[in-house]
Amino acid sequence: MPGSWYGWTPVTDSDSHLEPQEILDRESERKAEIESRLKTESRDRSWATGAEDKIREYTGTTVSGGDPIKITALSCLTSICSAQVASSNPAALATMMIGFVLNVPGMAAVEIAKQPAKDNDGSYKAEYRFFRKGFVVPGQDRAI
Repeated sequence: MPGSWYGWTPVTDSDSHLEPQEILDRESERKAEIESRLKTESRDRSWATGAEDKIREYTGTTVSGGDPIKITALSCLTSICSAQVASSNPAALATMMIGFVLNVPGMAAVEIAKQPAKDNDGSYKAEYRFFRKGFVVPGQDRAI
């Protein structure tokens, strides 16, 4: 299934009766809702600015084998943040994602929107979505 999640499970027991195509259709709808939020959601300035600072702080302390993670793009709105990151070591990107929900207060879940892939410049780039606690994450029926 596309996307990887930490902090919640996209397929629940109530979904166990679904056919594989229905699960893929729900995943597609969920991803479309996320993209729509990123394009249309207003920015909660007081929360978003603090969340971006916390993400930068956490990312700045996450290193693997001495390889730092660089944020190449970061935007927080009201219920969601999007971050594009790069590192010379893909393990550093995995370390960042695994510890994110535990180390950045106020976040409920993280999704890998784009898996780490080697770029022309030799660095590995990935894209993550972070979901704020207290808001409904797309694909869920209640806030986390």
